[in-house]
Amino acid sequence: MSDKLTIRDSSIARAYEALNRNQINKEDAQKLIDAAKDNGSISSTEKEELNWILYKHQDNFSADARAHLAQSLGLSANNGRIALPSLYLRDSGLRQELSKALADNNISKSDVTALLNSARDGGKITTSERGELLTILNRLGEKFDGDARSALAQSLGVTLPEPTPGPGPTPGPNPQTPPKNVSSLVGNPREINNLNEFADKFRAKLESVKSDLVGHPGLTDDQKADRMFEFFKPYGEQFHQLSENAGAEKTRTAMTAVEAQLKEVGFGSVLNKDDDKDGMTMAREIMRGTDPKRFSAVADSVSWTTTYWPMAGNGRGTDGDVSSNLWAKGGALDKLDVLNRERGNDTGAKALDFERKPALNWLIGSKDTGHYIPDSDLSETNAERTTGVDFDGDGRITDGVKADFLDGQGNFAAISSRDQLVPKLDGQTLKRQMVTENGQNTVKYFRSNGAEVTGADRARVVLTNPNADGKAEKTMDVGWWGSCDKVALAGILFEAPVKESVVVDGVTFTKQDMLGLLTVIADSQAKGNDFVGNRYDNRPDILVTKDGKQLSGKLMTDGIEFETNGMWRWSGDYTVLNSVDKEIKFQDYATGEIKTFPADQIKHLAREDKADMSAGEFNKTIMDWLQSGRSAAMDRDAGDHVWNYNFWKAERAEVSKPWNVSNAAELRGFNGEVKNPDNVKFYETDVYFGESNYPRTYRYWVETDTAGKEINSGWNGENPDFLWRPTGFNNWSGPNTRNPFVKPELVKEIYNKFFE
Repeated sequence: MSDKLTIRDSSIARAYEALNRNQINKEDAQKLIDAAKDNGSISSTEKEELNWILYKHQDNFSADARAHLAQSLGLSANNGRIALPSLYLRDSGLRQELSKALADNNISKSDVTALLNSARDGGKITTSERGELLTILNRLGEKFDGDARSALAQSLGVTLPEPTPGPGPTPGPNPQTPPKNVSSLVGNPREINNLNEFADKFRAKLESVKSDLVGHPGLTDDQKADRMFEFFKPYGEQFHQLSENAGAEKTRTAMTAVEAQLKEVGFGSVLNKDDDKDGMTMAREIMRGTDPKRFSAVADSVSWTTTYWPMAGNGRGTDGDVSSNLWAKGGALDKLDVLNRERGNDTGAKALDFERKPALNWLIGSKDTGHYIPDSDLSETNAERTTGVDFDGDGRITDGVKADFLDGQGNFAAISSRDQLVPKLDGQTLKRQMVTENGQNTVKYFRSNGAEVTGADRARVVLTNPNADGKAEKTMDVGWWGSCDKVALAGILFEAPVKESVVVDGVTFTKQDMLGLLTVIADSQAKGNDFVGNRYDNRPDILVTKDGKQLSGKLMTDGIEFETNGMWRWSGDYTVLNSVDKEIKFQDYATGEIKTFPADQIKHLAREDKADMSAGEFNKTIMDWLQSGRSAAMDRDAGDHVWNYNFWKAERAEVSKPWNVSNAAELRGFNGEVKNPDNVKFYETDVYFGESNYPRTYRYWVETDTAGKEINSGWNGENPDFLWRPTGFNNWSGPNTRNPFVKPELVKEIYNKFFE
């Protein structure tokens, strides 16, 4: 009987026979995959064939070839070895007997008798059943006892090959001779100058020195770990140098292959080199260029960043800036429309028109909104020109229209229809009439006596709002409004384009254009999201009296400590006190009046907590998320404005008690007062955002119980507001409600050209 693996699929068999089967590279693995796809897809039977080839001959595959084929079959090659695949047999009796035989991971001679009897259930062994038994013998040969394998071969009339004598054991190091110095074994890592070849060349080097490196009988496990760390570190640093311009996908594949080599020699036991106590994590840290002596977590690629694409223009310009406004003429969406028209898709060439609809149309109850605001400073005295909203309904944007759209606290006051706006002059209600003159609509206002308001008086007419303060005096800064959350999301989901520009059907798209298009489709490509913490909105304080009155306003008394053991949390990020030991001054926003309340009249006092994300949750989440391989995003400070930033790396270190903590017993945190000061540890975590190499440092403490479980935590400085990330990727499919005329599949076509 031949010792080669029997392959039942003829296309796969021909492809396999054509290979140099002692050295199968990634290109060869792809040939096997292509052969299995002879009918357009890989059937379950063909997958089984490829699985067995990979299992039986995995040592003949290069690391990247093994990983590539395993990934195509939906297997995990991360542990370096391919697990024994299941063997599908058409004969149900044989399947049952084989399952019994393998229960103890060994096939004995009695098991062979049971298999033969099962195959003879019709009185004799059919051709099909003989083929099934040959497959068992061929594929599971190492599971047989020596006599059992011979017995089955003899029953089937096949001859087993004579065992090939091995070279014998390799002599190990002399126990009387000291272990060789590791530096003499390292060689020159810079000789490996190709990331695709890194895993194979590193493996060859490691195998050539393994005996001298960790095989000395006098070495303890800790010493072996130290020597392996010392040996790998320069190779890991060379890997990092080669990966800097290789792209995330190629780096990930190469890193997986190197990890497979390390696991085979027990590198996971390198326990004494960094805080996370895991050798494989430490290896990744070195290959990613971080300090293995700090607990580091790094995403597979650096998140790109760009302008946050502000919604508001500068100086009320209508053309916008192509580098920063998505609604700009000549920008990314304008070019996308040109491309659609070039391809004859005039009905789909409306991306720019959609984007340029006023973002604030909802102030007058309209759902026909886009993402355009003409000015970063909204003004009630020039409402239409600064907001882009047609408040008076004449179909155009006019200078000097006064509209009341901000309430007494300076917040937006929306209405369900512009008909709710009441024109007034000096407090008197006017009648409004729309007339058409020279084909153009014009709004006219009339006093109660029928006289038309004209000239300077007309310029003083205020469109008052029943939900606001009846005045047109306030302003609002919206210069910070933009798509920072969409930019952050796009930076997580998509790698940065490589080229500076590409031409598609005669239309030139710059790298900045491409980043803009990715920003527009980002929401549509995110599959769900994880969110930790609560957004701080600077909501009013709340006071509840014992007789049931609830006031919303501002706590005017200083020195009220909310983080006590008597507090509780409500509505996400409100901290509530059940009892107060002093009188409270409180401004009631409903009346503007400042009132004084004795302590015995107060039932609850509540304040929105700027530090509502516990430091302990931050400590765990940021590391867990990055170790999954993808970057994430955060609002990195707790002000009421939201600025979303991508983060792609974090490094944590335990530190001594910081200067601003005199006594750990006095600390107050997310769960109130510290219970055991001796169980408090202090940390610093450096977080890297966007493409910057300069981190922001967060300082905090964590308290644990006697079993080591976290029970409280708090901040020793500024804290982030919230963390978030998408849970999955929609793979360029699905509708794009952000702008329905920007189709993800067309954006993908343009995007791919930046990598060709």
